[in-house]
Amino acid sequence: MSQEKKISIIDQHIYKKIRVQVKEFQVKSLAKMSLQGAIILDIAPKIHEGISKLSDGRFLVETLDIDPQYKPTYLGDLCAKTDIPDNKFDAVFCTEVLEHVSNPFNAILEIERVLKPGGWIFATCPFGFRIHGPLPDNWRISEHGWRELLKSFEDVEIHSLDDPDRFLMPFHYSIRGKKKLNF
Repeated sequence: MSQEKKISIIDQHIYKKIRVQVKEFQVKSLAKMSLQGAIILDIAPKIHEGISKLSDGRFLVETLDIDPQYKPTYLGDLCAKTDIPDNKFDAVFCTEVLEHVSNPFNAILEIERVLKPGGWIFATCPFGFRIHGPLPDNWRISEHGWRELLKSFEDVEIHSLDDPDRFLMPFHYSIRGKKKLNF
């Protein structure tokens, strides 16, 4: 018997819905950016479309990744202090990453450190979805967990991709938050 497992039809269906939501969220979030030439950090874009492909050259996009094979602008662990200067970015996109980090609290602190005052975090993360790669897949963060993680931010918006058949069990979250001006 093969050790290889097939991805279920339902998980394939959910994955497609999540990917559509992530791309729509990225496009809407870029539209929220009013500064032509804003500097954006895209964290671990890897195999999916990164922000640079969606920004149409309106923004300067730099990347952070822990894996050197993706040739990021900054090589480092989001859960530790990176080489990125303080208050550098107008926005940070962290899509489908925080479930894989070792410490989401430290990751948010690092994102907050590199954001300019008034800068935006745009994040997405699965909730009611299977364990997936790249491993490790460590966390599922509820709406309440997001509020705790982003308690030092303002204008926090949390949107869920809900499962109509499972009350209070969304598939996915999309989150926006603004770094306070007097941080």
